[in-house]
Amino acid sequence: MTSQQNSLKHKTVIVNGRPIKMFKDKLEYADIMHLAYTLVSEVNEGYTVTISIPGYPKFKLATGQDVKVDDGMMINIAAVSNA
Repeated sequence: MTSQQNSLKHKTVIVNGRPIKMFKDKLEYADIMHLAYTLVSEVNEGYTVTISIPGYPKFKLATGQDVKVDDGMMINIAAVSNA
């Protein structure tokens, strides 16, 4: 953790059920994929990213989009089924 991160207030984001401390104000689709799957080397559209922020309706995030980080937001990432 850098000294700059120590001076910033963090927000807790739940990614696939795992709490993660965030020091960023926004997350891009690619950032979210790397948080969920640390071994993902390239971002693809084979995943559905659903965002839930307290007090707002759930919404989906598409490749290339970003979202403002809110404390307590939940992000669920699931592989898209081809069935």
